Amino acid sequence: AECAQSSPTEVYARQVFVGLFSLLLGSLPQIVFLALQTRQFVDRKRYRRLTSIQWQLRRWDLEDMVVIFMAAVYCAACYLYLILFLANISDVAERKWIIGVSTGVISDYMIKPIGLTIVLVAVALGVLSTRPYILEMATADVFFQSRSDVGGGAAKEIQEIQETIISLVESHQESDDSNSGTHAAPQVFGNQESEPPPPPAVPSPKRPEFAGPPLPGSIVEEGEGTIINILCVTGSKSVPSPSSMPREVERTLEIPAVPKCSHCASRLKYLKHQDLCPICGRL
Repeated sequence: AECAQSSPTEVYARQVFVGLFSLLLGSLPQIVFLALQTRQFVDRKRYRRLTSIQWQLRRWDLEDMVVIFMAAVYCAACYLYLILFLANISDVAERKWIIGVSTGVISDYMIKPIGLTIVLVAVALGVLSTRPYILEMATADVFFQSRSDVGGGAAKEIQEIQETIISLVESHQESDDSNSGTHAAPQVFGNQESEPPPPPAVPSPKRPEFAGPPLPGSIVEEGEGTIINILCVTGSKSVPSPSSMPREVERTLEIPAVPKCSHCASRLKYLKHQDLCPICGRL
């Protein structure tokens, strides 16, 4: 006996149902992996206790195990569907299906990524050849940008130190003026005697090429520490030389050494104020 023919309405409804079910199955892995990508490193502001950090790590481990289990079940269901599909079609249809699927897989996973990579690399090299300063700006944004979600970076800390130095110098000058009273020395306008230049630095064995004092804004590495020479200028105000500053201002100029990660020796963990190292992902 021949099979009963389905009505056009039943065929249309079956096609709609199969399409929606296929869309759901295909989108489910993408939704899960996008949810995993939204996980951020632990912020020092939110999690200050070690128990909170350990609880967060245990939660992430549990999420990873659930995702691995779901991925195994999903792959097993896909394999079962393919086996049942291939077992119920003819040899000619099977060869056509294999050719079609192979062509799609090679196009999506090999040809398109390779072509997109070549285009992006060519565009990036073309932009860098005409505007080489973009690479320096991008590097500064990655390693020293000030972000509110990680508690601020090195640039924000340096700006706060500059403002502190300026306020200390201004208060020191105001206290000197108030102590001098009416007997203060008259101000001389015109040609004033400039301060004597600082003595030249003596070359050290660590840095034989160092032939003079460091320039403002330069970084001088001595052993494990890093001291940044800052020139604080705000409008028409500038900070005088360290020889004429009070003692507390000189102490403010010294930025403490940035420690390194004990596992990968990276400084990003402390520059970005994170509890987990962004390089190795450890505490």
